[in-house]
Amino acid sequence: NASSYSSSSSSSSSSSSPPPSSPPPLTSSIHCVGDTFTPSNWHHTSCNFRNLCYSVKTHKFTLHVSPLTSTISSKIKNYVHEGLPEQHIITTSSSSIDSAVSIGGLNPRWSEEEVERMKWFPEIVSTPLTSPYHLITHEVLLPYHSMASINIGHLIWDDFFPLYTLLKIFGVEEERIKYVRYVGEEANWATCEYRGVAGLNLPRCVRNFFRFFKMMGGGEGLLNDGVPYTNENLEESVDLEEEVEYICWEKSVAGIGLLTDHGKKLHGWNKEDYEYSYNIGKGGLMKEFRDFASGNIGLDYNSKVPGSDDKIRITFSTMSSASPARRLTFKKQIQNVKELYANDASVIIEEYNFADLDAKQQVEIHMKTNVMVTAAGGGAVTSMFLPDGAALILYYDSLGTNGNTKRPIGHPARLDWDYFNNMAYVRTSWLPIVGMDDDALEVFTGIVEMEVENYKSFRTKKES
Repeated sequence: NASSYSSSSSSSSSSSSPPPSSPPPLTSSIHCVGDTFTPSNWHHTSCNFRNLCYSVKTHKFTLHVSPLTSTISSKIKNYVHEGLPEQHIITTSSSSIDSAVSIGGLNPRWSEEEVERMKWFPEIVSTPLTSPYHLITHEVLLPYHSMASINIGHLIWDDFFPLYTLLKIFGVEEERIKYVRYVGEEANWATCEYRGVAGLNLPRCVRNFFRFFKMMGGGEGLLNDGVPYTNENLEESVDLEEEVEYICWEKSVAGIGLLTDHGKKLHGWNKEDYEYSYNIGKGGLMKEFRDFASGNIGLDYNSKVPGSDDKIRITFSTMSSASPARRLTFKKQIQNVKELYANDASVIIEEYNFADLDAKQQVEIHMKTNVMVTAAGGGAVTSMFLPDGAALILYYDSLGTNGNTKRPIGHPARLDWDYFNNMAYVRTSWLPIVGMDDDALEVFTGIVEMEVENYKSFRTKKES
């Protein structure tokens, strides 16, 4: 699965000893997709690298390409044709080394300077690698930058979802993956290395990594005490039998810039966020991501979840948001539903504060839930683990109270609507928080009753 090659001389030798072997030259190549023929094409680009190397000394990534690749890539870049404007004769190749990717998801709140920091590509060396190296062939390397892992919603939908999408693009989602969190020289707003008014974000990121990163895969040598290795300590993830200058991976992928669940728009804070759907047609991908993430923590939608039965479960996620405007107890809603099904033993009503539970417990509860009631926001992200045919009822803030400033923005904030409304395996309803305990209570109860009836019909059809 791995080979080490050293060109250094042996410390002791005799006349009968064979001469030390030289490493076979290692040549890198790339295949990139997503080019838009524009200066910002690197926002859209993802690349598949063959023989991506990591310098143990400098902690930088390198590609060691053949002289032919270097020469042709230069010709492609510098090609001109007299008499035509430059934009008319753009010449590109998906195998050219004149490329770049966004190493992480792009936050619409970042400045142009912060966005530019995400532009990344390995250093190019225009000769094959002959220095001592260790080649890994049994895993795929995936370097990435984490956008805002201090928030579980951002972790799963701005890191995990685009990472899975990247793996799917190049067909390596079923292989052993080593994720390497990229740490830049300067920290962008809300990232793990950023220091805000509450102090350094890193401890909060590490806490979320430790709780949830196994959803992306695990195994010996893949995580560092439950969290990803970084470009600053990647060599510690490899058991080297001898000293080498480079660690190389036969397979590697990178580039998740606009693969997030929202692209260049926000999650639903601004009116313009609703002008188009970014996730249209991704329902199947979302379901595959659900199955991938749950499978990595030992859960399977084709098997019975521990503690499940033939009952229909209505689950309330209480106090799910840190924002006071969305920190809901659902006291009246729970009371109404209990009264509605007081004489129906086939329906069970449960309530949880999911912040008190670990990742596997949260997913297990969602997997056996048929109607989920929660507040929109980061705390609702685990609703993606609902089973096929389930219903999701989301309460949103009609005035869009900002969680940081505590000030209303003056229009509804149906946060993460673009993901939930395209999550095709779940039926989604939205209700305003305003009036939820008064005139809207009857509407809520009616939706629950309708969805329970829908699920009974869905289950009967599925069983037949």
